[in-house]
Amino acid sequence: MRVGLAARSARVSAGPIVDALRAWPLPSEEQVEAVGVALGRAPRGSWKLLACDADGAPAVLAQHPWPGAGAPATTLYWLVAPGLRAAAADLERRGGLADVAAWLAASRGRLRQLEMCHRRYAWTRWLWQRRGVMRRSVGATPGVIRPGRTGVGGIERWRLDASRPPAVKCLHAHLAQHLAEAALLGPARSLGLPANPVARWALDQLGVAPEEAIALR
Repeated sequence: MRVGLAARSARVSAGPIVDALRAWPLPSEEQVEAVGVALGRAPRGSWKLLACDADGAPAVLAQHPWPGAGAPATTLYWLVAPGLRAAAADLERRGGLADVAAWLAASRGRLRQLEMCHRRYAWTRWLWQRRGVMRRSVGATPGVIRPGRTGVGGIERWRLDASRPPAVKCLHAHLAQHLAEAALLGPARSLGLPANPVARWALDQLGVAPEEAIALR
């Protein structure tokens, strides 16, 4: 497979994330129950709880790209923490998606950061199923999920395009990526990655520091 420089960089940065996902323990029975209560349902297929909040409640989980029969899942990370989810939803209701899109559009650097986050998300998802992580989720077939097709939260129109404003699917998905990568790699190592600008904007608007959103190791 031939990939460009940006895609190659994203693939390299996704490698340690996938290694951490492979080594991450499967959820305990207590965690499965707690996540089911937080979401109102049990997640489909195989998943791993990556972080809890300061009170010990589930905060962020990663779902294997093959949750079961049917099409692969396009969303890799899920924000579970009820308080942060509710705050993000309220920010969206107050026009947050339009506000963050305008904020992104004002800086080419932010747009490039966001594009790299989309690429890293896509490569993490592809490499996770490619390497056979948690294969007990039904029938993983390497190569079926195309790298680069969908970005954060499954959005398809994520590449930079001067003819249209940047599209942001939802704040929850960007917060989930930002916090999940910090949990998987640790605060120090995650600082070496281009931070998700949408998540950082949302946390700033909400007055929440990452270490307050989840219990970082």
